[in-house]
Amino acid sequence: MPNLPEPQAFYVAVPLYEKFKLNNINYGDLLRIHFFQGPLDAYCPDCGRESVFSGLRELPSAIPKINNSVSVSPKSLEELLEHEMVMISEDGRTYSTVNLKEYALADKTIINRFVCSRDASHHFDFVLKNQNGLFQKIGQWPSIADLQKNDIKKYQKILGPEKSAEFTKAIGLSAHGIGIGSFVYLRRIFEDLIESAHKEASQEQGWSDETFYKSRMDEKILLLKDYLPSFLVENRVIYSILSIAVHGLTEQQCLENFEPVKLAIEIILDEKIEKQLKEEKESVARKALSAIKSQFSGR
Repeated sequence: MPNLPEPQAFYVAVPLYEKFKLNNINYGDLLRIHFFQGPLDAYCPDCGRESVFSGLRELPSAIPKINNSVSVSPKSLEELLEHEMVMISEDGRTYSTVNLKEYALADKTIINRFVCSRDASHHFDFVLKNQNGLFQKIGQWPSIADLQKNDIKKYQKILGPEKSAEFTKAIGLSAHGIGIGSFVYLRRIFEDLIESAHKEASQEQGWSDETFYKSRMDEKILLLKDYLPSFLVENRVIYSILSIAVHGLTEQQCLENFEPVKLAIEIILDEKIEKQLKEEKESVARKALSAIKSQFSGR
């Protein structure tokens, strides 16, 4: 099982039901997630733009116990984590002595709310669960797909409406614990990138479709290297990973590997966007220079 991520990544990127094993070593990281107050940087669907969110869950009233005596109340979770035995009160009145590790790892369900810094009526809600030594996010609103809509929007021009919808589906399926299905959509997006390059290459003199269709995917990518983003060509193993995931990995294995593969797809799309912007600027500059030359051609 994967290690517990940083709180920011856990809340905005980790899919529902992904399991994390709890132990006496990572209990501090667990509490950092339980009591994370932000800042949480994320897209706010209600604002329609990126925003910063703050968590409302406060630390329980807690006082460290050292050699049967009470020390000064800690001002932060990090100070609290320096102690093993603490006196904790969930209601602020009745205190009980607990082992901090046992307190952190005990079975419980937690609801965390984060509010938008632009408008406090905009909020995220997360439901977390410790059970039988495992930790999961078992509910959230808005969905991960909603939180990542801004990223998807960035790629709409490159992907087009159909593939943008499939990219959204891939993220949504992963967020709901469906790993294999999410990889199916990522593979379709990858294949579409190859086919787009193939259409461009097929217009060139000397191109052989017969050779192309007889080739394996990694060979096709090399044939199209002048028409594809360099990151894709250098990392053409992506397609093998996508195919292995669809045909040979478990749902959990796909979920654990979804984010890095999605990131690789995004890097490829970023490179295509950069190339497109460069070509657009070159076209504008070329026309402008031609116009200037025409103005002074008679001199």
